[in-house]
Amino acid sequence: MSFFQKTMLFVLFVTIILVITAENNLIIAQLSSEQQEQINQYKIKIKDCKSSNQLKMAASYSNKCASIYLMAGDYQDAINSYVESAQINDQIGNDLDNKKIYNNIAMIYSEMDQLKNTLKYFEKSLLISRRYNNKKEIAVSLMDISTILISDKEYDKAIKNLNEALDLSQDINDLNNLRSCYNLMSQAYKAAGDVKKSDEYYKYYLAYDKKIREGDNTPENFENNFLSAESENLHEVKTEKKTDDISLNLNKEIHKTSIDSINHAIEISKAEEEHQLEILNADNKLNETKIKGLQKINEANKIFIVTTIIGIFIIIILILTGIYLLQKKQKQIRQLEEKLAQIEKSKSLN
Repeated sequence: MSFFQKTMLFVLFVTIILVITAENNLIIAQLSSEQQEQINQYKIKIKDCKSSNQLKMAASYSNKCASIYLMAGDYQDAINSYVESAQINDQIGNDLDNKKIYNNIAMIYSEMDQLKNTLKYFEKSLLISRRYNNKKEIAVSLMDISTILISDKEYDKAIKNLNEALDLSQDINDLNNLRSCYNLMSQAYKAAGDVKKSDEYYKYYLAYDKKIREGDNTPENFENNFLSAESENLHEVKTEKKTDDISLNLNKEIHKTSIDSINHAIEISKAEEEHQLEILNADNKLNETKIKGLQKINEANKIFIVTTIIGIFIIIILILTGIYLLQKKQKQIRQLEEKLAQIEKSKSLN
């Protein structure tokens, strides 16, 4: 293989690496000049607060940096700022703020589809809840972790965590936590292939959901009554017609669980739609804004990738042209040397 061929192979290899790197970095920091100025100011304030031992303020400014990075779609720098804030909080023993930070980091990693890191930071949040024996927060963290475990097909671990979350939620009579937990239990068993168990827990979910939406927050004996009753006797009612309606609606919901876990989740959303309508509308507006922002970022990324590829090919052409000219020059030099050698040889013969 000639030097020219080896050089071409090397250049092509470098080009492929650069293109792959450009495509994998789909979200590139797109800080506006105003946002960059804010970041610069906050970093100066962080440094000043650290030097004056105002560590809580320093952590606060680091959180503000993370928020700006998030708005710009720069997830990694947002994570770095949150980690800096958590390290500062560790110095002053501010565990409660760190719990929120760890949850934020977990959610960012979730957006990046990095489930291992998502799980890691949810577990950090759980440790803080356990340290303070906050049963409600422990249950919530266990449910967050279980959601990731279900996605990762670790159903046994998810169910184990959910059982603990159920026990804790029952201890404090938290109906909202119980509703969420039964929903996740149903999904976990459904994903694991145990439809019977999934239906059983889905009945609990429906019962708690109806109870909460009706404004009945009295948990006494609710669990036992549910276990011992037929489906039409889940709730105490004043007329036979109401009882029949509950039975009919419940049976319809139970049969829907046999489709798949996605339709299952859709039915849950429908059950809560009226209660959450205003919140959903607000979320939709925020999501639309976020999507538009991401579309702009993606367009900028496409331009960056195309520009990078064009630049690389121009460099390749320049390199190849240089190599060609260099080889041509070397050939001319060799020919000249051969002529000079022949002239010297002729002179020596004469």
